[in-house]
Formats: sequence, structure tokens, C-alpha cells
Amino acid sequence: MASAAAYARNSGHDVLLIDSVAEPSDFDSVRKRLSLFKPQLVFAETSTPSLENDLALLRKIKKDFPDAPIVCAGSHSPHFALELMKKENLPDFWIAGEYDFTVSELASAMEKGVDPASVAGVFNASNKNVPAFASVKDLDSLPEPLFEALPVANYSDPVCGLPSPSGQTFLSRGCPFKCSFCVWPQVVYGNRSYRTRSIEKALAEVETLINTYKCESFYFDDDTANIGEERMKFLASEIVRRKLNIYPWAMMARADCMTDPMLEALAAAG
Repeated sequence: MASAAAYARNSGHDVLLIDSVAEPSDFDSVRKRLSLFKPQLVFAETSTPSLENDLALLRKIKKDFPDAPIVCAGSHSPHFALELMKKENLPDFWIAGEYDFTVSELASAMEKGVDPASVAGVFNASNKNVPAFASVKDLDSLPEPLFEALPVANYSDPVCGLPSPSGQTFLSRGCPFKCSFCVWPQVVYGNRSYRTRSIEKALAEVETLINTYKCESFYFDDDTANIGEERMKFLASEIVRRKLNIYPWAMMARADCMTDPMLEALAAAG
């Protein structure tokens, strides 16, 4: 969401970004912030486990801002979303796929009176089928997330035992493997296309999170981070060169993708 917010702001839209998970807030506090902002479009990332709670919140927002289209995306299957919109008459639109650019493109289309269906991945209850998923081919084209609008000081990853606050970024999206239980490559991306991102750009974000936002650890939250021995060895050497190895860090990785040289390099980098 922070990447989508940054891209929208860079495209000329006014943006209010709220992370209500990390800054525990009740609806009244969210309502006050929305009332001051006066949104013309509301976007929410949702998921199947949180769906009922999310819908309850969105109904309240719709009541307060009836003219603002509500748009959703996330790990609730777009195919189920089509049924949901027909049944609940909410949200107004859904984005299938990676929405980093699409939210802004949808807002721009609405401002110009252009058919929202012309925007990649966008559909509503009138659609018979889910359209082709929106996809980010070049991950380096993504702007730095809008960290300044986030409660970074509250971020933690206790599963990995990393000290808080813990900064997160990513090295890749997608995964070439075919695990049936894995949500993001199949449900959110719509395919298992594996794409890498510049290690230098990812580590620049880590440095921002540490130097500006005082994070005490960092984590690469990829679908599978450790694909490619040479790439992982380069990551390790860059972490050491930038002296980031003085901070605890971790990654989402597969044991069967590790090699001895890769493990030795990563261990030497902390």
C-alpha cells in the first residue's frame, strides 16, 4: 500500500495513508482523519480472514462518503470478489493483481471521466468475468514506499525474533515453485512469474529505514528470497560493504534453495 500511495502522490494525487493494523485505531479516529481529508476515492487492501471486519468498516465509510468509490484488492480471490460485489453491492471496484500503479491510474481515469474498466485489472459487479491481472513487470520502476506516512516505530516481526522496530522490504516478487498453499503468487499476482529487483535499490530502502526511521533490524519479505547463488552472494557482499551486517536481519527463504557457499556468504553478512 505504501508503494501505491507513493506512486499516487508522485502522479499528482493527494494521498492519506492509514495503517490501522500497526497504529491500533478505532473507527471514530479513522473517521476523523477521513473527514479532514475528504476522500474522492477510498482504497482498502483486504484478505479472506479479515473480510467480514473489512466490509463492516467499508459500509461505515460508504455511509459517510457516499460519492467516493470504494476500491479493494489483496489476497481475497478476485473470482470470489466478483460474487461478493454482486451480493453486497460493495466495494464499487476491485483490482485483480498488483495494484501499485493501478490505484493511481484508476483515480486519474475517474477524474477524466474515462471508463474505469479501461484500467488494467479493474472490474466491478457488472463484469461477467475477472479481467487479466494487473502486473508490475519492472520492479525497479516502483517508487520508494511512503514511509513518512507510516507508523514505522510500531513495526515488529516477533516470529523471526528480530528487534523492533523492524524495517521490511523485498528483493523479488513471485516464485517459480508450485506450492498449493501459497497465496500471493497465485491469488494476488495471478501467476508464478518470478521477477527480481535491484539489490542496490532494496538496500537503499533498508538504509532509509535504519538511518531515518531508526529501525533496529530488517527483513526481506519475498515469496522466495534466496533464488540464485550468485545473487545471494552479491546481496551478502553488499550488506557487508554498507556495514548493514551490524543489524540483525532475516529473509523469507526455502531451505532447498540454499547451497553451502550461499549459506556461508549470508552467515558472514549476519
